[in-house]
Amino acid sequence: EAYLMSVFSGMLPNDAFGARIQLFLLRLLTMVLLCAVAIQVFDKGKRLPTLALILVPSAYWLVYQAGYAMPQHSVFAFLSSLIFLLAIHLNRRVSPAYLLTVSIGILSGLSISNHLLALSVVAGAFLVVVFTGNMRLFFQRAPAFAGGLLIGLIPYLMALLTIDGAYEAIAGRLDPGVFFHRFFNIVIGYTLPGAMGIFPPRFPDFSAHMEGWAPLRSLFVGGFLLVLFSSILIRLYKFYTHTIAAHWPRLQWPDMFLIVTLASITMMSMNSAGVSKEHRYLLPVVWVFPFLIGYIYVWGNSLLRLAISGFTIALLVVNLATGIKVIEDWHNPKDIQRYADIPELAPVMSWMQAQNIDHCYASFWQAYRFTYESSGNIICS
Repeated sequence: EAYLMSVFSGMLPNDAFGARIQLFLLRLLTMVLLCAVAIQVFDKGKRLPTLALILVPSAYWLVYQAGYAMPQHSVFAFLSSLIFLLAIHLNRRVSPAYLLTVSIGILSGLSISNHLLALSVVAGAFLVVVFTGNMRLFFQRAPAFAGGLLIGLIPYLMALLTIDGAYEAIAGRLDPGVFFHRFFNIVIGYTLPGAMGIFPPRFPDFSAHMEGWAPLRSLFVGGFLLVLFSSILIRLYKFYTHTIAAHWPRLQWPDMFLIVTLASITMMSMNSAGVSKEHRYLLPVVWVFPFLIGYIYVWGNSLLRLAISGFTIALLVVNLATGIKVIEDWHNPKDIQRYADIPELAPVMSWMQAQNIDHCYASFWQAYRFTYESSGNIICS
């Protein structure tokens, strides 16, 4: 993400606009790509639930889209949406398409290098790309994907070789022994509803949560589990029938989103050092859940479709209400500064410059702001 921003950062002012515009455009493009995926996988007239939840997102994801761009996550979202689109396109082709396969592999490796949470996205994309019901395509595409993946992983591998402790902050947390305790009690019951916007933090992920919406957690969890288990049952049946017919495993686009959901929740559940307020670790679930809702809406029976419609409408109402509240919050910079503990630095920088102080040290949240907002006149570590 830093390399991408460095291309144009010298042309932009060192202010809020200069800091936000590149990643804002990237997140806007992400939303366009997710809409393109919905148009690709659903027939006309059956896209509405998915498109509605993409365009009226959870308040938590809305803050990421238009407010605070947490490092790594904008590029993570963009690469994930692009991988989704390309993997679905490749899954439907009957030719090896080596160039496209290698390209998806490279994007996957870059995404993992950017953030290890991309492992869930890459796992889903890889399985959908290689298991198409054709054994020949598997042996043609798997090496091509692996080759591209290795190219994309060069930054990750170089970091492991040259930087002591690289990536251990995430990888070192995984502990299968805490999975069952955290799965329902913390991840499904608390962290996921926050990420889905049921009671989001006012500033991710460090502030108090929005008041008044916590009682809806149980209703959301029930609806989420209905969608999840319905998707699992339908896809297991489809996988069995397709595999029997093709004499080789065959996966389709819903399987990719189901794998992303299950893998993301599993990784968060095994995060022994993670706390319940770290909603950002479930963002991949936020991106793909509208597609699972849309899939159940299309393939479910009339009773299930009615339940899914009610759940979708309820989510949209919550998203609108909490989204409006978030927008109101961000109209008051002093409130956001208080939520995030990010005070105004201009008075301090003016005093420092008057005292001819051009080097300093500070906490993480202030250090990079000193250097950026002073145009490099103050170097802060």
